[in-house]
Amino acid sequence: MKIIFLLPQLVYGRHGGFVGGYVNSVINVMEALQTRAELVLVAGVAKPSVEGEGELRGRLGRAQLCLLPMKSRPSSSAYFAEFAWRARRACRMLRTARADFVYGHSGHPGYGLVTWLAAGAARARAVHALYCPVSEEFQHRKMGRVTRLLIGQAFRRVPQQIAISENVRATVRKFTGNQAEPHVILPAIPDVFVAVSRPASPPAGGRSLVLGFVGHHKPEKGFDLALDAISDAVAASADVSLLAVISGAESQGSAGDEIREMLAERNLSERVRLVAGIRDIRDFYAQIDLMLIPFRGTRGPSDYPMVLLEAMSLGVPVVCTGVGAIAEVVDSGENGFLTKDADRPGFSAALIDAITAIKTRRAGISARALATAERFRATQVSNATLDYFTKLIQTPSHEC
Repeated sequence: MKIIFLLPQLVYGRHGGFVGGYVNSVINVMEALQTRAELVLVAGVAKPSVEGEGELRGRLGRAQLCLLPMKSRPSSSAYFAEFAWRARRACRMLRTARADFVYGHSGHPGYGLVTWLAAGAARARAVHALYCPVSEEFQHRKMGRVTRLLIGQAFRRVPQQIAISENVRATVRKFTGNQAEPHVILPAIPDVFVAVSRPASPPAGGRSLVLGFVGHHKPEKGFDLALDAISDAVAASADVSLLAVISGAESQGSAGDEIREMLAERNLSERVRLVAGIRDIRDFYAQIDLMLIPFRGTRGPSDYPMVLLEAMSLGVPVVCTGVGAIAEVVDSGENGFLTKDADRPGFSAALIDAITAIKTRRAGISARALATAERFRATQVSNATLDYFTKLIQTPSHEC
């Protein structure tokens, strides 16, 4: 079986690794799948990196890489048009060694049209995976009439849709009036993410309980909710500190002043350590006792935040808001801690509950988190992907 994977935007991390949940999920799946299928990666790259490309080739040594230099501004209509043209052209050049599928991946559903165009050029069947729910907004921007038309065409042109969660599946069905029926395949975390030995209870004296946060400082990620919850925990006599990996273009450059102001306003400057980047994210998780995921929504990020799945796969208890698909994986008080309300009172209460619970139950919570994370491991997800594609091959395209 030959599969062409489409990634609209591949971003290299400044300290190694790759930026974005859907990008990491695709690379994780391809790494596990490359010994069982012939794979090609066609990806748009706005900022080339010799080190980043070297890491990519190291992980996908058996796959063919077709990296497309992009000139347009990411997340713009011009970028969409440029990637559509370049991806279609690349897939036409690949048609001599015929592919079975062009497998597109995106957060925005409109990119399903690019998958359809590229599949036509490659003379392959189109399948598109969607990582974010379909709503009237995307990344806080109202969906216009033209965008709605493009998305509608994407769902009509590519009937084989993959949703990464039941939540995404439900939003697609609602948007299309039950005309589209996506198949659910979960996102993937690396098989090498395994729990390290941790003490059964948090530190008693000597150091604070270390909380973790990964993301930018804008409202969608809820960095302000995390800081407010820490303030409330301190007021309740908890000895806590925060290790924050501040990532994303939104938090670069002059945004550092905004972040420092957020800390100063809450008198948290001495309790928060900011890290601009980290080469191996496992080093970050090894330093924390609780992972904070205070998202206000998943319309821009992946519906399953990658930091949620990574933390659970390493046995780190998580404290989350119940947005997107998070409630599909976190059973509050059992394998993590959850608040239904993405606001200060709700998230603060969840954090204080978590601090109390892990004093006596951390080992059990971590064990249940590990068991939950198993179905997201790359080997499991690649098996599900291959099984689904095998069934499609055995079904005539007009019956799908």
